[in-house]
Amino acid sequence: MQEKKYRPLAKGTLRLVRRKYRKRKIDGKPLDAPCIYLCRHRDMIGVVQAFSDIKTVLRPWVLNCFCSYKQAKAQFKDYTFSVRMQKSKLFCAVASPICARIITAYVKSVRGIPVYRKDNASKSITTIKQTVKALEENDSIVIFVDVEYDSVDEREHGDIYKGFYTVDKLYYKRNQKHVPIVPVYANEEKTVIHNPVYFSSDNNEIVFEKIVKGIYNSN
Repeated sequence: MQEKKYRPLAKGTLRLVRRKYRKRKIDGKPLDAPCIYLCRHRDMIGVVQAFSDIKTVLRPWVLNCFCSYKQAKAQFKDYTFSVRMQKSKLFCAVASPICARIITAYVKSVRGIPVYRKDNASKSITTIKQTVKALEENDSIVIFVDVEYDSVDEREHGDIYKGFYTVDKLYYKRNQKHVPIVPVYANEEKTVIHNPVYFSSDNNEIVFEKIVKGIYNSN
């Protein structure tokens, strides 16, 4: 187990979550070394279960808007509550600042690494460099890679974001070794921590196939 600790808010929250899910089935164990865990969002089900069931300290990739109170408030008000959840204007006005305070505090507590997409994609190199630095400092990373983040259905495969591959390339350039990539399958009943896979100069497509299979299947 890595000699790392969560900050108080994350530590307290995880204690409650793990108590609630203490009877869940968990296959496999986390690596006793820095690595990158890959998992599905499953509309937040995967996020909760990954933090609950991977019994080591994780630093997540987090959409950059949730790292700033002002941006998080706008995201909740202008999209999450109003568009996606179809809530009233009053609900959006009241709930958005509250949720923004909570989420940004939690992101800080787990030392989240901002991820930049769409209009801010040019800043993605910042995410890559911060992640490599974290790995070099013995931190493990968790990335929720499914493009259809709100999908909870069981399926054999799906599209994933592949920014972790760029992390591996930079990490290898600086350290002459590849990062262990650990696919994680998580649903409402169990979590499966698969064996790590490694990129090399001639097996990238095979590795991507193993990753997709691992996060979408328990076998």
